[in-house]
Parts: sequence; structure tokens; C-alpha cells
Amino acid sequence: MFVDDDIIEKVFELAQYTVETKEITQADIKKALIELERKMNFFTTADLIHEKDKFNILIVDDLELSIFQFTQLLKKMGTTANVARSKEEAMAEIRKKNFDYIIVDLYLPDLNDGTSLIKELTKYKAEYGQKYKIIAISSTDDESVIQRAYALGADEFIAKSKNWHNDILKYLANSVSSENDNYSSFVCENDICVYTVKYIYTEEHKNSLMQSISSSIYAQKPNIVLNVEKLKSFDEEFVSIFSEIYKMCQNSQGKFVILSPSKEIENHLKNAFLNGVIKTANSINDAIALIKES
Repeated sequence: MFVDDDIIEKVFELAQYTVETKEITQADIKKALIELERKMNFFTTADLIHEKDKFNILIVDDLELSIFQFTQLLKKMGTTANVARSKEEAMAEIRKKNFDYIIVDLYLPDLNDGTSLIKELTKYKAEYGQKYKIIAISSTDDESVIQRAYALGADEFIAKSKNWHNDILKYLANSVSSENDNYSSFVCENDICVYTVKYIYTEEHKNSLMQSISSSIYAQKPNIVLNVEKLKSFDEEFVSIFSEIYKMCQNSQGKFVILSPSKEIENHLKNAFLNGVIKTANSINDAIALIKES
């Protein structure tokens, strides 16, 4: 299989892998890819895999490095990652399965391929009542190309910059949050995300919240404030959510603070031996101060 030299060079650069000899072998490439995956393994799979995936994503790209980076990231979030490498493959996939998000590289490899795919996806969406969102990605900064993507039906455009996959995760996190009525979120102090939980009655409620928090952490928001002031009733079977969030924050060098817990929640924390381990606060300012403590 032919692999572009620029792609190989980028893989070795990202993996910080040095080749001792002048000639690069298949074994060198394999070792570099393994090292790259290891560097991307921020959390263990058990930390992030939940019983029910929140959404299914189709990635349409013909650049193997982009596919590798993003699919590995999504897998570790517990999100289903599907791949198509051409317009034809993408259309075949959406006829077989329902997706929540379709990420389309505008150059597949030509601009006409990407834009015509967005046009077909928009038409298919309308004809068959699909609800997926289309995210166009590209390294182009040509405003006319970007506006054309929007005009054809793209819901969002994200530039393929250095941190493009994190930008997509931010979009997904915000999109998922806005579609859930059991919680809401906002970002403050750049690396702190505040979640206000209204209720957690089912596993689906828990999983949707955890999926969004996972996305926030991957989007370089490792500090989480969980505002439970509006959570009037809380079943003991969901107390593990606190330890799971705490562990994810710890693994990403962040902090977790519970805001305005009721006596019931405080008792649950005590019974689970989490009181004193997980910090609590009575105001957002106090929570931020706890996070900023060295």
C-alpha cells in the first residue's frame, strides 16, 4: 500500500518517534503508530465506556492519519466511530445505519467530491426524515468555500488546524448538552466546565451526562463543577457517578467540585466514603477557588 511521505513524517512527528536508520521500514511505521496511540490514551477504556453510546458518528475522509487520530479519540470516549473514505462509501453507510453526526472532509480528494456529498446528504436527510448534523472539515481558509459548504447544508465548519479534533469535540459537547433537558452546561475560566443537573432518574440520563462530561474533558476542560442544587431527589444507585467524574478529572490533572449538595447527597457521599475526597462548595466562586488551589 502506498503511503504519502508527508503523512509518514507527520506520524513520526506526533509520536515523537526517531528512526535510527536512513530507510524507514514497515516495522518502524507500526511502532510509531503504536506510540501515537499510547500518547492518545489519556484514560483507560473502563473510565469512559458506558452501557449506551450517546451518538453514532460517520467520518468521511481519505486521509488515513486523520481517520486514525479521530477514531482512536472517539473510541476512548465510548462513542461509535464509523469510517467512509469516499462519497460513494458514505452514501452506502447512511442507507444502512442511522447517524447523529456526519463529519465530511471537503476535499475527497477534490473539492467537488466533498461539496457534492454535503448536497446529497442534505437531500437524503430531508427525503427520509433523518436528523443527523453535518460537520464540514478542511484545511482551507477560503471563505467562499466555507460559505458554499454552509449553503449546501453543513451545520458547522471546523478548520483542520493543529487541534481540529478537539474543536470537533467541543462542538459535540455543546451540541449534546443543548439537546438534553436533564442538564445544562457552560464554560468559565477557560478550563472549567460547570454542569447544572436537574434530574437523574434513569441510566440514560446518567450516560448522557457522563458522555458530555467526557467530551468536555477531551476538549481540554479538565475541571468539572457539578451543580446539584436543583437535584431534589437522587437515587443511591447513581452515587457512582460522583466517583466516575472524580476519577476522570484526576486522570486529566483536573479537579472535581460538587456545588450545593443537599443533605441527602452529602449522606450518599459519606456512605460511599467520598466525603473529604470530593470537594464541595456553596457558590461558583468558591468552587473556582477550590479548583485554583495548588
